[in-house]
Amino acid sequence: MFRYLSVFGSLVGILFLLAGCGSNSTSATGASPIISSVTPTSAPVGATVTINGRNFSAILADNTVSFNGTAAVVSSCTSTQVITTVPSGATNGPITVTVGGDNATSTSSFTTFKLPLQFAYVTNFGARKVSAYAINATTGILTEITGSPFIPPVLFP
Repeated sequence: MFRYLSVFGSLVGILFLLAGCGSNSTSATGASPIISSVTPTSAPVGATVTINGRNFSAILADNTVSFNGTAAVVSSCTSTQVITTVPSGATNGPITVTVGGDNATSTSSFTTFKLPLQFAYVTNFGARKVSAYAINATTGILTEITGSPFIPPVLFP
């Protein structure tokens, strides 16, 4: 009789051990993540991108995002939405969200681009002459724009 109890006890122990083993997914439901939409579908490096779907993790560190293989930083998340930015070096292609080892890939390709005008500023207000300087992000060339056709919208004293 003790022999049967010992075997029974061992089986019960194994069942409890197996019941404790589950999916290693950290998504809200334990199911694989699904991407339903990406907004916008094209944007420059540094722009904010919203990924909507299901089964994401509400814990920031549990979600990883990549743009065609280039890792991005996740800034906020819920179980249905991940907000990220287009990373430097991103190329055109799908967006992938990984939660607990499970991947979701966008059905359409995301397009990234460089803005032709990275920044500009205006100087020399004292002479009432407008000089604007701009760097072309595509070529890296600094361009000075000067002359009287550039009338500022505000009159200077």
